[in-house]
Amino acid sequence: MTNPAKTITGQTPAGETVTATLGEPFASSDGPEWRVAIHCPVLFPSDKAVAGVDTAQALELAETLVMSLFERHGIKATHLAGGHTPAKRR
Repeated sequence: MTNPAKTITGQTPAGETVTATLGEPFASSDGPEWRVAIHCPVLFPSDKAVAGVDTAQALELAETLVMSLFERHGIKATHLAGGHTPAKRR
């Protein structure tokens, strides 16, 4: 992934570092929506894309998906590319 929009870093219960990279939103070739590619080999064997009605929604949905999957797999999110610790989901 050449231009990441966000990077989410976490730690497994075993202490391994996990990184999920969210790409810059791009226009879908088959519809009006926008997509964001997610690269995280620990969660997906190949990159996945999340769609939204605009760039902000696509990025937000991709981040929400990664955070939910981190939680489901017991991965504690420790850093979001912007320099702050992600808020705990309610």
